[in-house]
Formats: sequence, structure tokens, C-alpha cells
Amino acid sequence: GSLAWALVRVAPERAAFRVPLGLASAPAGTREAPRALHLEELRPRRRRTGEPPASPPPILVLTEDQVPCFEDRLARAVARAGLPEGRIGPAGPAADALTETLAGRALLLCTEPYARRYEARWAPLSDAALHRGYDVSAPPGPRGTPDVPEWLTPLLATAVGAVGAARHGDSGDLLATGDAPARLAARG
Repeated sequence: GSLAWALVRVAPERAAFRVPLGLASAPAGTREAPRALHLEELRPRRRRTGEPPASPPPILVLTEDQVPCFEDRLARAVARAGLPEGRIGPAGPAADALTETLAGRALLLCTEPYARRYEARWAPLSDAALHRGYDVSAPPGPRGTPDVPEWLTPLLATAVGAVGAARHGDSGDLLATGDAPARLAARG
């Protein structure tokens, strides 16, 4: 037999797995605990001298987050926060976006593990509606849509960096799964 499961992107409030997104920036000299970031905090501030505000860095969006359901939510959140539409844009190649971010010329919308892998500073977005949501899907078979195997759920959740327990099957500690990609490969 074989498994035919797909991890599909869905709205975070309907998702089996929720992956927090935040903004990565150039590393700071100190290691402070990340605090939730409100998009309103990214508005340009007036200078005391009466000069126009400095041009704020662009916010780059990785290809994985360039999906219609997310882009629409992000556009509405940006408008509510009073940020100019042109401040948000596609990241292009991830390596280029990361270079711009680490050089302090851009902010990168990404997950915490992605930012930590490259030693960037990261702050989670306070709006959970702007987080990634995933669900596990299978095509209907002769007996209907099969249930997700209990062993698969925590492995997939860990592999995508999800927080909390999934609603499919296992509700145990997701961190107890160890090296999720290796365990998924071993299961075939």
C-alpha cells in the first residue's frame, strides 16, 4: 500500500496546524525575548526636527506565503495599520531576501525556525489571522476519505513548525517527535 496525503494551506482558524509568522530583521547585539509585534508599530515616525520620516525598510514576503487567502488577509491588515501598500512586496529568491534582511535593508515575513537558522532577530506578529495554517488532506477512496494515521499527525506538525496539538488523532507533545523529517522518511 501507499499513503496519499497532502499538507494544504488553509486559513489559520480552520487549520489542524498553526505556524506563527513574524518579521525577521538584522541581528541585534543583545538576545532579548521576542515580543508580539503589531503592524501599527511599523508606521514611519516623524522626526523632531520637522524633516520627513526616514524611509522604512520594505517587508518581503516569501513565496510560500504568496497565496491568495494569505495575501488578501495581509493586504487588509496592512491597510488597517496605516502602512503604505508599496511597503509589502514579494521576496523574490529567498537567498536575496535573506541577504537584504541580514544587511538591515529589509524585514522578512517568515517563521521563527527560519529566522533562527540564519541568526536573524525575529518578532512574532500579534495578529494570529496572519499566521500560516495547514491541514492534512487525502483524496476520497472507495470507502470515503480515510482518517489521518495517528503517527503521521505529530510528525507533520513538527515538520512545518506548528505550535500546539493537532486536531487529527494524536494530541500529544509535538516536540516529543524528535527529528520529524527523518522519521517521516523512515516510514516511507
